[in-house]
Amino acid sequence: MYQKIFDRFSGEEDDTQNTPFGGQFGNAQVSSYFYDINAKATWKPNEKDVFSLSFYNGADKLDNSITPQLPSGFGGGGGRLSLGITDLTNWGNTGASLKWSRKWSERLYTNTLVSYSNYFSNRDRSVSGVFERDGESQDIRRGTFENNNLKDFSAKTDWAWKILPGHQLEFGASATQNDIAYTYAQSDTATLLDRSSNGSTSMAYLQDKASFFKEKLVFTPGIRASHFSPTGKMYYEPSANMTLKITDQFKIKGATGLYYQFAKRVIREDVLSGSRDFWVLTDGERLPVASSRQYVAGLAWENKDWLFDAEAYYKTLDGLTEYSLRFTPGGPGQPGGPGQFEYEENFFNGTGTARGIDLLLQKKSGRFNGWLGYTLGDTRQNYPVYGASDFYASNDVTHEFKAVGLYHWRKWDFSATWIYASGKPYTAPEGGYQITLLDGTTQDFLNVSAKNAYRLPDYHRFDVAATYNFLFGKAPATLGFSIFNLYNRANVWYKEFEILDNQVIATDVNYLGITPNLTPRRRRPAFLV
Repeated sequence: MYQKIFDRFSGEEDDTQNTPFGGQFGNAQVSSYFYDINAKATWKPNEKDVFSLSFYNGADKLDNSITPQLPSGFGGGGGRLSLGITDLTNWGNTGASLKWSRKWSERLYTNTLVSYSNYFSNRDRSVSGVFERDGESQDIRRGTFENNNLKDFSAKTDWAWKILPGHQLEFGASATQNDIAYTYAQSDTATLLDRSSNGSTSMAYLQDKASFFKEKLVFTPGIRASHFSPTGKMYYEPSANMTLKITDQFKIKGATGLYYQFAKRVIREDVLSGSRDFWVLTDGERLPVASSRQYVAGLAWENKDWLFDAEAYYKTLDGLTEYSLRFTPGGPGQPGGPGQFEYEENFFNGTGTARGIDLLLQKKSGRFNGWLGYTLGDTRQNYPVYGASDFYASNDVTHEFKAVGLYHWRKWDFSATWIYASGKPYTAPEGGYQITLLDGTTQDFLNVSAKNAYRLPDYHRFDVAATYNFLFGKAPATLGFSIFNLYNRANVWYKEFEILDNQVIATDVNYLGITPNLTPRRRRPAFLV
C-alpha cells in the first residue's frame, strides 16, 4: 500500500534538485516492514506475591534503492553514468523477563527480576555502475557490510523500606553479563573490524528518600557502586535530587549526578554514505568507559486542568568514541588500501557538553486536551584528531517543537500531531581529485569539509488519527486509522555522495512519506491465575 501511495504522489514529479555542491540527487524509494510481538502472563497466588512473565520480539527492515542522476553538463556534456546503490538495513530486539514482586509488610517491598535481551543490527550496502566518456569506461564497485549483536543476561533485586516516618530507604543489587560482537567489512574479503568481547558488571546502590516540613521538601541522596570485569575497577556514582513545594500548585526541583556507561555507542564516520553508530563493550584503554556529570534545575506549576513545566540542563561528557577511516591509508583522501594498516587503531576519543531548556504546556482535562513542547538544545564535542575547535555533535538539534491535540467524542478518539526539528549536522566532501602515482596507477582523493560543517534540511511532519471504540462480544475493542506524514514531507535521513570526474553527486535518502495505518484490536483482560 505504501509503495502505491508513494508512486501516486511522487511519480509525476521532478525528483532532481540542486545541491550545495553543484550536483543533483536522485530519489531513494524506501520500502519497509516491521513487526512487534508482546506477551505477558501474571500470576497472583496470594495477597502478597505477584509473578509476571514477559516476552518481546520485534524487527524492522528497510530497503533503500537509490538512482543518482547526473548534474547538468556532467563530464563536459560527454559523460554517461549508470549507477545503482543498494542499501539493506535490518535490526531488531528480543527480550524476556521473569519478575517477582512481594509485599513483606506494610513497610517493606521487593521487586526481583531476571532477564535476557538480544539486539541485532545488520547492514549490507553496495554501489556498482559504469561511467563512460570519450570511449573510455570507469567501473564503480564499493561495498560496506556491518553486523552488530548484543546479548544481555541480568538479575537484579530492588528493596523499598519505610524505615522511619518521612524516610524511605531504597537499596538493591544487580549482576549483568554482556556479550557484544561487531564486524565491519568493505567487501566480502576485506574485513576491517572484527570485535567480540564480553564482560560482567556487578552493582549495588543505596538511597534515602527523605521528606521534611509535611512533605513540602523531598530530598533523595544516593550512591551506586559498580565493578566492571574488563577493567577490574570500581566506579562510584553519587547522585541527589530535590523537590521543594512553594505552594500546592508551584514547586521547584533540581538534580545532579555522575553516571558511567560500559556498553557504549560509537559513531562510525562515513563521509560518503552517511555515518552510522554501533555498540561495543569498553575496555578502559582504546575504548574508555563513558561518563557524564549532569545538572538539572526546573520549576512546575500544576492544577487539575493545566500543567506548565520548565527545566534547564547541563551535561559534561567524557570517554566519547568515534571510528573513522578518514586518517587511514585507503580511507577518504588517503592512499593505500586494506591490509596495509591496523584498522583497530582508528578509534578516536573525545569529550563533549550538552545543554538546553525544555518547556511543556499541557491541558489535562476536558474533551479536548493535549500539549505543546519545545526544546532549545546545544550539543558540542571535541576530538583532537579533528582539530582543536569544538564542533556540533551529529545528534545536535537546536530547535524541536511538538504540538499534540486530542479530542474525545462519543465512541471516537481523534488526534493530530505536528513535529518540527532543526536539521542535524553532517560532514560532506567538497570536491575530489585524482593523481598519478610513480608506478603509473591513479589514486582518488577527497577534500572534506570541517567536521559537521553542514546541516540537513529542517524536519517536520503532520500526523492524524481516529479511533473507534466498541464491544466485540463482551470484550472491548478498537478500530484505528492513522496517516503518518499527511502532507508527504520529504524529510532527509542522510546524504549519499559519489565523486566522479572531480565533481560531487549528492543523493538524499529520505524517511517515510505519507503512510496510512489500519489497526484493529481486541483488548483482553490480563491473564490472572
